[in-house]
Amino acid sequence: LEANELPRELAFCPHAILHPDQLLLVPDATQDSRFADNPLVTGEPNVRFYAGAPLVTPEGHAIGTLCVVDRKPQSLTEGQQAALQALARQTMVQLELRRNLLASEQRNLTDALTATANRRAFTLRLHAEWKRLARHQRPLSLLMIDVDHFKRFNDRFGHPAGDLVLMRLVKLIGGALREHDLLARYGGEEFAVILPESDAAAAEAVAQRVRGAVANATW
Repeated sequence: LEANELPRELAFCPHAILHPDQLLLVPDATQDSRFADNPLVTGEPNVRFYAGAPLVTPEGHAIGTLCVVDRKPQSLTEGQQAALQALARQTMVQLELRRNLLASEQRNLTDALTATANRRAFTLRLHAEWKRLARHQRPLSLLMIDVDHFKRFNDRFGHPAGDLVLMRLVKLIGGALREHDLLARYGGEEFAVILPESDAAAAEAVAQRVRGAVANATW
């Protein structure tokens, strides 16, 4: 098949995931009222046989299928059906491993308190943007943001109150940035912002927006 994806209303798989605990077997699609007039059956690729094993997450969500199709009517033996279901389970194991790995990587790049990028993520992104600058000679700017008298605030109101200030600050700063800018907690009450495609004048404008947002907020 040359197609990488199909509209959901044409695909066979949405029917398969309605029953996550069993295979969907269609020996001859031309004889099945659900698919007889489907363009994939009446025209190219002239699907006749379909067998789909739902891919089910540990939480019980059917997110897709592992399926086989043929241009002529077919049937599967019990052994072949069991093999297809086993392959579907193995596929889900690999998807779960990949998902857990990505989640772990994301945790390693995220500040636990503010849920923004941490210093490691900042360093990786800065290196990437510096290489891009070297290749394409595009402008790149960096903002460093520090909260005045933060230690005094913590001493007076306590660290939980200080944490709330930092979380509020992240929202205020983020609201002044573009989607492709990166805000990172650099350490303590220090934040850094990477501004791709921004020269000094553009960076100063962003800095003023950030400063104004903080100054105008009710604390």
